[in-house]
Amino acid sequence: MQMAIEGQNGSIISADYRGKDALQVFRKINQSGWGLVVKIDTDEINGQGGELAEIYLAGAIALILISWAAAMMLARSLTQPLSDMGKTLDLVSKGILPENVATGTNDEFGQMSDKVNSLVQTLKSSAEFAKRVGEGKLDTPFQPVSENDTLGRPYSHAR
Repeated sequence: MQMAIEGQNGSIISADYRGKDALQVFRKINQSGWGLVVKIDTDEINGQGGELAEIYLAGAIALILISWAAAMMLARSLTQPLSDMGKTLDLVSKGILPENVATGTNDEFGQMSDKVNSLVQTLKSSAEFAKRVGEGKLDTPFQPVSENDTLGRPYSHAR
């Protein structure tokens, strides 16, 4: 208080009247013999900052975990249909004609899955025709899937 009365403005950390460290801010008031002193215990300053830092840290960790989980779900939703179609095409390349690939979506992955399923069904149809012809059933009907059906056109003329 004495420094404020003497015309000084400023702040210091020192022991207050209770003997506890406190931040004290002082200023001279433009009236003779008057000064203003405001104080707050340093324990109170540090306590508020520590609690706030803990809240921000917990929030940041929660945000990171939520973002990570969302990224993993997005990655899985993008890679799982491709992986399923890759496995199906791998089986087809080995001569195994599996059941349908189901993505359950109407997006580009669903469209690709439909095309893979169509390919497998066409190959199954051709395989069934070849099996019947091999069994001697030469009157088995066969319809190529298009005019450009490289595999189907020779079958339709094989009889």
